[in-house]
Amino acid sequence: MTSSQKRTAAFLKKQFCPFFFALHLLLANLAASQSPHVHPRSVNTPTRHLQAARLINLGAAYMNQQQFQRALSLFRQAAALDPKLEIAKVNQGIALVNLQKYELARTILNNVLQLNPQNAHAWYTLALMYKNQSQPEKALDAFQAAARLEPDDP
Repeated sequence: MTSSQKRTAAFLKKQFCPFFFALHLLLANLAASQSPHVHPRSVNTPTRHLQAARLINLGAAYMNQQQFQRALSLFRQAAALDPKLEIAKVNQGIALVNLQKYELARTILNNVLQLNPQNAHAWYTLALMYKNQSQPEKALDAFQAAARLEPDDP
């Protein structure tokens, strides 16, 4: 990656959500990526990360089309390729909330928060889930946690 691309990546990572950062990484390193049909264990770590980012981006597109089951499948594949990629797990939680599979969503999101209690997206998704389940006290606690972590995020 060139120094200009590195500066752009740093700016995106700081200013925007991980989705746009992953998209930038994917585009900046597209030439380095291998065929999407390569078995995950035969791919080196940077390429696995790029493939996982591609799957997350595709899953986000399906989420925008209300195709939550398809999106969930892609987010699971991304998490399998790069288990340290939190956004893949948070996005699984979002898809599960939209599919009204609340127990599984809660489990996945709580697992993310056990590893990183500073993940505002996980807190916010939990808050929405609790709101949808008419649990206002839990929703309020989770919304407040998300707001404390990202006070400038409307």
